Order: sequence, then C-alpha cells, then structure tokens
Amino acid sequence: MLQSLSSIAVALVAPTSLLIHSPSVNPEPLFAPSRPLLIAHQDVRDGTINGRLHLDPDDSPFAGQPSLTWFHLYSGNDAITLANCNCNLLVYDAQNQQVAKPELSETEMEGHRERPITASITFPKAGTYQVVLTGQPKAEGEFQPFRIAVPIVVRP
Repeated sequence: MLQSLSSIAVALVAPTSLLIHSPSVNPEPLFAPSRPLLIAHQDVRDGTINGRLHLDPDDSPFAGQPSLTWFHLYSGNDAITLANCNCNLLVYDAQNQQVAKPELSETEMEGHRERPITASITFPKAGTYQVVLTGQPKAEGEFQPFRIAVPIVVRP
C-alpha cells in the first residue's frame, strides 16, 4: 500500500514527459499524454510577482462548461487585487487565436483574507489553451507590470 501511495504522489508532481506505472493499483500508466494530469493549484510567477492559479474543477476544466478561475497574486507580501491593478485576462487556443476575454472580478474565498482576482471561463472545445493574465499597477511603483501565461488542458 505504501508503495502504491508513493507512486501516486510521484505522478501528481511528475513532469509531463514521464510515464509512471503502478501495476498493483492500475495496469495503465497513472500519467500518459491521453490522460490529463490533475493538480489542485498551479504556482505562477513573472519577475517579482508570484502566486497561484486555480480552475474548477481540479485545474482540468470541461469544454462548454463555465470554469471558475482565480488568481492569488502577490508582490512580496502585498496582495495584487483589482483595486490596485489594471488587469486583463485573455484566452488563446492552440493556434494562438484569442477565443475569450473574460470579465474580471473579485470573490470572497473561505480561508483567504485577500479576495482573489476571478473570472468565469468557458472553453469552447477540448484541447490545449493558454490563459494569459497581464497587469499594470494603478499607482506607479506599487509593483512591477506582469504577464502570466499558463497552459491549460481542457477535457471533452
């Protein structure tokens, strides 16, 4: 059992180029190109800006269904919110064509004191997309301008 759990844990953090097998649990690979890797949150960074991105459900949204997406962003210990950031969110398909420009808002999140930047994204079909959040400070010098691009695999 312990060996099975460690195989699963490795699969959750393994690079996409790895194939991990655990015959005692499942004869198929735990991760393979045909099976999306599910991770609860994705760390994001651009220069001095860092934070987390999450998409519902489980960072692996379904095509044609709204996916609540949120960003917890920080410059040092200071939260970046819509109150101090001119932010834009764009979604691109695998051909680098813009397919959405979701409206940004902020939402109360249980267990978090800052309200993250949120949007609802509906990906039109299954495949690979890139979600790009850009931001400029409303007050000069408050934080460095940023561009965070994250690849997303959308399930059918």
